[in-house]
Amino acid sequence: MRVADDYGAAVKRSGWIAAAALFLLNAILIQPLFRAGELPYRGSIEAGYASMARFFAANPNPWGWNPLVYCGLPAQFTYLPGLHYLTAVFIWMAPGASTDHVYRVVTAVLACLVPVSVFFFARFFTGSLWQGAIAGLLCTFVSSLYGMFPTIEADQGLVRLPWRLQVWVKYGEGPHTAGLALAPLALIAVYLAATKKTFARMSVAAVLLAAVALTNWVAALALAIAVIAMVT
Repeated sequence: MRVADDYGAAVKRSGWIAAAALFLLNAILIQPLFRAGELPYRGSIEAGYASMARFFAANPNPWGWNPLVYCGLPAQFTYLPGLHYLTAVFIWMAPGASTDHVYRVVTAVLACLVPVSVFFFARFFTGSLWQGAIAGLLCTFVSSLYGMFPTIEADQGLVRLPWRLQVWVKYGEGPHTAGLALAPLALIAVYLAATKKTFARMSVAAVLLAAVALTNWVAALALAIAVIAMVT
């Protein structure tokens, strides 16, 4: 029994070590994107999302009024609030920092977490550390969408970034990046809740499902399709 417990603990440690290594690898690869400064892409809406985070940091009431967009509208209709309130927390924690830079760092961390989430997802459903690591590495370096859609293929730049990074860097899709980081974890939680219905498991699944839906509608749609595919 002691040997089995030691083996299980070693397996868990190796999983966390692999996840940390994946995160570090991604952080090194996109290190310039943690820096402050404006990116050269005129089609990026990153500044717009950062301004939403700035508004929520200054006006945290979700049932207030936002006079800054569309001639004014209820604050809860500004945008899906998940990423912007998360960024607002870090704005409160670093009051002297540039809002744009805080938002950039938050989304960069989330971009690094996407392959980590894929690693946990693949490891959970295959039971293999190596298959999980391979899935995380493929997510880090490769995007199959380039070969599947000519429009996406034509949109790549001089360096073929994975599409998840391309939409974040070129178009400023931070919320989509956050949704990609959360969705694999939500699928694991849904499976656990469906196979053993305990209050704790169902609560975690509900929180993660809500977190994706409150962060990005495209990720929420993809998650809904994946959940249906998984339970049928």
